[in-house]
Amino acid sequence: SEGKEKGTKEGHAKHHKDLLRRQHQMNNQPEEALEVQEMPEADAAQTGEGQCLPSLQHLTEAERRPAKSPRHFNLQPPPPTQDSPPLTLVCCHTSNGALSLAVHPSWAPIGAKHFLDLVRDDYFKTDTPFFRTSTDKKSVTFGLTSDVEKSAQYLYKTIPDDPQWLPQNQTDPHQRLTRRGYVSFAGNGPNTRAAIFVLALQNTAFADTVPHTQVPWLVPFAELVGFESYRTMDSFYTGYDHGPSPSLLLRHGFNNYAKKKYPKMGFIKECHVMDDKDTNDNNIT
Repeated sequence: SEGKEKGTKEGHAKHHKDLLRRQHQMNNQPEEALEVQEMPEADAAQTGEGQCLPSLQHLTEAERRPAKSPRHFNLQPPPPTQDSPPLTLVCCHTSNGALSLAVHPSWAPIGAKHFLDLVRDDYFKTDTPFFRTSTDKKSVTFGLTSDVEKSAQYLYKTIPDDPQWLPQNQTDPHQRLTRRGYVSFAGNGPNTRAAIFVLALQNTAFADTVPHTQVPWLVPFAELVGFESYRTMDSFYTGYDHGPSPSLLLRHGFNNYAKKKYPKMGFIKECHVMDDKDTNDNNIT
């Protein structure tokens, strides 16, 4: 019923604020830093605690067919066409719980395909830490796995950029805004995307490292779906100023030494494709 749905959303919002409050306390941040914002998990699909969504059919309409809304800056994300590859659901099991990702090829065709190629090649089958947290605690970086040979194999296989569709920051045109739950590539200039990724913990902005390039690597190709995914993400520890260095991870992976030095650092245990067959023709609008 409508009343029950409203109660569920209000419960989700309260849970999210409680998680944020505990995370700020854990990271020694003042409570005034809490932000009130439109939360994508407010209309997220439900699943059991610690579980990924089992199929695309379990996504809500807002998750399967992203529309113009506050969740997406009041913009319409690039819609799929008849020729678009299918929407794909990926499950990542982490040290903190489950993450379900809806990979949207229409958002970033090249980036989405590259990420799915990595998943299907078992790139994330070994421990992959969230080894960097932004200084504002609003994003984490991951992608260097404990299979050092596989990390080295993909780290220098760069791919071309996809068209940038994220909005500019109105107060700083050199920045692009990204939303809580979006997943994109890390980069350092045009056509530098490879196998390092950024997960936005909160709404945030990224600046050009190369002037006037409009942050070309920061094109979302996926977003978190399912309320359980946001519960997991909000439990990630963000208190380390500096995690293990990329050079250390490239040489030794996220080994016992790194885990002992950073015992609270979250990591991906493995990722796999759950479903890429949407029976409701999600790839056609």
